[in-house]
Amino acid sequence: LHRAFEFILSSATSPGAPPSAAITAVLEDNNINLLDRIAFACMYLDDSALHTQLASIQKQCIAAGSLQGLLLTGLSKEGLDLIQEYVDNTADVQMAALLSAFGAAHADD
Repeated sequence: LHRAFEFILSSATSPGAPPSAAITAVLEDNNINLLDRIAFACMYLDDSALHTQLASIQKQCIAAGSLQGLLLTGLSKEGLDLIQEYVDNTADVQMAALLSAFGAAHADD
């Protein structure tokens, strides 16, 4: 909520495009849900910056083993790397098995 007000206030003080510092602050705030940060990036970044930001978020999710990153990776090789990191961090093999079974079942789609 703090970042949202900060962004709104910075946008109100500078008409036109919001300042890049305000956008960066929102995108780098890990307290904001990943899906919300992705939606925010889609709204306020140009295509090139969006691609760069999504790649950065994907790398962070893989490194942290955050299952939210599956929104970006799907059950691709990167997704499996993410799941492996998740298992390494949590020892939750059951979740990894369920995700892998789901991916295998839909691999032909």
